[in-house]
Amino acid sequence: MNHDPLTGLGTRTHFMERGKELVAAKRAFALAVLNVDHFKRFNMHNGHTAGDAVLKALAALLSVQDTFRLAGDTFGVFLDTEAETENIRALIAASINPSQPAHCGDANCQGPQPPPRVSIGVCTWRGEEFSELLERANAALCSAKVNGRNVVVFAP
Repeated sequence: MNHDPLTGLGTRTHFMERGKELVAAKRAFALAVLNVDHFKRFNMHNGHTAGDAVLKALAALLSVQDTFRLAGDTFGVFLDTEAETENIRALIAASINPSQPAHCGDANCQGPQPPPRVSIGVCTWRGEEFSELLERANAALCSAKVNGRNVVVFAP
């Protein structure tokens, strides 16, 4: 199966194939790996149906790009340039209305939860193997998580 049944995006396997194709073509590109901030907590407080709705909405926003669902709440996006990445983060932030926080569907919830945001790690292909590029993008994503979330971090 080349498409994720929940989001309709390409799967991790398809993502890896696409990345290797881009490297083989020796054409300049950038890779963004994004992850929904505090998604597990959002799911716990709002229920999995609400979490699935977030993933579907995010997939719909990103579907104009070369986007894949890598796992859970993590997505990979191939871009022509790194500069496009901040536009993606801004688009996602603008699409989720912060004045209308999500409400809990769980009796243990402590009030409204903030709407989900994303952290993004991005890097430009520098001639390396795709696995190395993906490692750099993942490291940048981890740095985004450590440095406050809801940010874009560019790998050196």
